[in-house]
Amino acid sequence: MRQLKRNIPMVIIIISFIFSFYMVSSINEKKENINELEDIYEVITKNNMTLHSWSAYSREELYVMNVTEVIELIDDTQKNKTDFVWSTEKIENDHHNKVVGTKNNQSLDERIVITSYEDRNKYKVNITYQVVGDEWNSDIMNEISSNIKGSSIFYMIQGSIEDNNKNLQDLAQDLVRDFSGEVKEGVEEDQFISVSAYNPRWDLSLPLNQNDKMNLQIGVRSVPYSDNVDVTIGTPIITVEH
Repeated sequence: MRQLKRNIPMVIIIISFIFSFYMVSSINEKKENINELEDIYEVITKNNMTLHSWSAYSREELYVMNVTEVIELIDDTQKNKTDFVWSTEKIENDHHNKVVGTKNNQSLDERIVITSYEDRNKYKVNITYQVVGDEWNSDIMNEISSNIKGSSIFYMIQGSIEDNNKNLQDLAQDLVRDFSGEVKEGVEEDQFISVSAYNPRWDLSLPLNQNDKMNLQIGVRSVPYSDNVDVTIGTPIITVEH
């Protein structure tokens, strides 16, 4: 888990960069209740992949009328998450307040960050939740489902396939088909393929252009001096480098 913990700052930096350029959009039509992370796990199980790590990240934004309501929101969160270790910090030369809660065990590292600041006579509150792990079971699924909120949600799973005889392009396309997705664009390099696709079963998406959108990204890379292939699957995009 030490390597996963070192990756947390990188994940946050990259996701913050993404939010600066893209707006995650929700599809208006009513969809069946599908959890994308569970879908991804089912696909890697179907393809006999070895799971190395997974992550989930969500961001919720809301406005409250005054600082009293901010304090009440923070108090309620802390009361509901008594198993988290909480700390408060004031950002220097800024009017932002930040409260951070962390929970670490052998299988999961969880982090909740609540930031607030005055904005046009109200207070804007951002609540982010991030969890990384290297195991998967129904209890973990329930833990994630109870914490993931908001319209900005990212999931990612990293794994590998041993003794794979397919070429990388065929493997990437087969994985997209397993998600009932449609390839929208791709990048091909020596020993590496990345494809962006759209899965109509999932609610969240990112715009590619005026007429197209994506919500699935798959990267496959050959491992040097090995028959293994590393596979990274993310929705709506992959949020860390391979």
